[in-house]
Amino acid sequence: VLGMLKMLMDSGLDANQQDYAETAHASGKDLISLINEVLDQAKIESGRLELEAVPFDLRAALDNVLSLFSGKSHEKGIELAVYISDQVPEFVIGDPGRFRQIITNLVGNSIKFTHDKGHIFVSVHLADEVVGPPDLRDEVLRQSLNIVHDSSNNSYNTLSGFPVVNRWKSWEKFKKLSCTDSMEETSIIKLLVTVEDTGVGIPSEAQSRIFMPFMQADSSTSRTYGGTGIGLSIS
Repeated sequence: VLGMLKMLMDSGLDANQQDYAETAHASGKDLISLINEVLDQAKIESGRLELEAVPFDLRAALDNVLSLFSGKSHEKGIELAVYISDQVPEFVIGDPGRFRQIITNLVGNSIKFTHDKGHIFVSVHLADEVVGPPDLRDEVLRQSLNIVHDSSNNSYNTLSGFPVVNRWKSWEKFKKLSCTDSMEETSIIKLLVTVEDTGVGIPSEAQSRIFMPFMQADSSTSRTYGGTGIGLSIS
């Protein structure tokens, strides 16, 4: 169906027909994505989701994902930036498809829930870089922000100058997780990927349920922003 719609779009339609065909094509792609997410959720629940372990370029994979959102972020006036620590290897071994899926879900949510202006900032560090006292973690993030943007004039010390919540609140849980098990093989690394945005935020009472399948922050979320509440549970 998508192939035929693509051929139709290239067949010299008038403006209205082109608009109808593009809408149908976009809707078809959205439907495929939804079906794939439902199937992935079923695999996870049945314990049959298999992960690949192949070498891939993490920076290229991240760049490919973010390029998908560049048009939408520009349209909404949102600054989209990424920082990858020099400590992160050029190539890692893992599942590139699942990595892209997770980043797509997270950045897609940020785009959806961030109104005009503001920023979305994706950062990737080695876990060892940020496991430490708050002053050390603050310095790690400050350096990454300074590299992607001169934030000296921003009163909130964020990429766009707009306020964000305490960015370290969620990292405390990661710190505990990271310290509980030691890696016997030095070739195994842990990555910490964060997605910071200046969107509407998630109420504290809703944070415990948004990672459950088909659950959203409240009943108005789907009506206002769309979505099914399955992306975060997969991520």
